[in-house]
Amino acid sequence: MTVPDTVRARASSESGMALPLALLILLLISVVGFALIGVGTTEVSVATNWRAYNTAFYAADAGLQHGLVGLRSLFAQRTIPSTLDLNTITPPTLANVKLKDRHLIGRESLRAAVCAVSNDVHHRPLQGHV
Repeated sequence: MTVPDTVRARASSESGMALPLALLILLLISVVGFALIGVGTTEVSVATNWRAYNTAFYAADAGLQHGLVGLRSLFAQRTIPSTLDLNTITPPTLANVKLKDRHLIGRESLRAAVCAVSNDVHHRPLQGHV
């Protein structure tokens, strides 16, 4: 056998290819695994944010409903309530709700929401009435 035949024979043989092939497959599996871990972490974060959003949304909705009930009772007594009448509407308590910005839900925000709703009530007809 000549030297070029020996080099050609060694180059075409597959001996020694198992280790690089195994490392390449291990690398691909690792990349897929890390991608799945990243997706799982993102899903947990999205679910946590969604829960906080729903809690805040329904707490705000309950506050508005509480204000509307107070306004309805005031409008049943008077056509245009005074500021003192609006101060009698107490903000709802959120004892069991864990909100990061609980301090934002108070008398001032309730008063602003009530004024906005009362202005809207005066400027549009009731549904079903023309």
